[in-house]
Amino acid sequence: MNLKLLQKSLVCEESTSLIENLQMCNMPYKTASDLAENQPILNEDDISYVNKFTIGQSQNVNWHNLRHGRLTASKFYNIFTRINTHLENPNSDMTSLLSTVMGYSPPNPNLKALKFGRESEPIAKSLYKREYVKSHSETCFSECGIFLDANNSYLAASPDMLVSCSCCGNGLLEVKTIMAPKCDTCFAFCYCNLPSFFYNCNNSLNIKKNHSYFCQMQGQMAITHRNWCDLFVYSVNGSYKERVYFDKDYYDKIFVNLKYFFKTFVAPEIFSKSLQKSQSESKSAEPMDVEANTYFCILCNCQIQEQENIKSFWERSICCDMCDRWYHFKCVNMTKATLYKIKDWICQTCNQSLQ
Repeated sequence: MNLKLLQKSLVCEESTSLIENLQMCNMPYKTASDLAENQPILNEDDISYVNKFTIGQSQNVNWHNLRHGRLTASKFYNIFTRINTHLENPNSDMTSLLSTVMGYSPPNPNLKALKFGRESEPIAKSLYKREYVKSHSETCFSECGIFLDANNSYLAASPDMLVSCSCCGNGLLEVKTIMAPKCDTCFAFCYCNLPSFFYNCNNSLNIKKNHSYFCQMQGQMAITHRNWCDLFVYSVNGSYKERVYFDKDYYDKIFVNLKYFFKTFVAPEIFSKSLQKSQSESKSAEPMDVEANTYFCILCNCQIQEQENIKSFWERSICCDMCDRWYHFKCVNMTKATLYKIKDWICQTCNQSLQ
């Protein structure tokens, strides 16, 4: 083997070894408490190596292995709201969420929404880049893998792209695709049937802060140390871009619950594997027919369904604008007349606290 090939081989071995050592199941801790409280401190080189050798994300086995047992940004909001519920009701079931975080119950990759997202994302990225270079100078776009938090490596994020330019500095791109039919009324991005993560104020769209996508982007910015993230929404009816800036106060509040969830539920499961054993005894874990972000109604404790799977008005749900908890329409007696009149909705518990 010549010198160049040998050097390349040694770099690959070193990087692979680092990734293997950073897998939660391989970390050399003796107790769950030690794992939770003494996470390895990563330097810039470590983080860069991990990012480089996980590019390709869902098509990269290293990316999947590093996610198991880690809290990823796409799940931050779900964890945040579930811990709020747990602190009020310690008997609330955390099994589904923990199973998803541990990788025991992966989402079904054949879901229409997921397939549409995978097929549309390259198109959306290309469109975003073409539009971005028109109004920015010295632009640079980089595909990325997974980023681990330097001080709390159980936190991870996988942005869709790294973006930089001389006028705005370093930022991120997060692509969301909407699987909706062609609108005959709107000539550009469709305002007729907005997705749940947007609200319309005087024909100006803004992402809701009490939605998982906003929280996901805040987590991505915190972990990658970038101050802005462009949300690029793509559909057959056109595209829409909104720049979201890092909100430290918001993220600090989220982080408290993330740390609690990892220490209380994830770290013990990494050592005991009690949930994995119980699931194996009952039946083999099969791909779930829901996406990774799963929410539950506070009143009936049943799962909140995605909009595309809902067939009746009563199966729909609403999120309280104060406590960020979800409720089925039927559980709060929501009517169509009331829904069309309100801009913000506050649950009964929060209403009582205001009186």
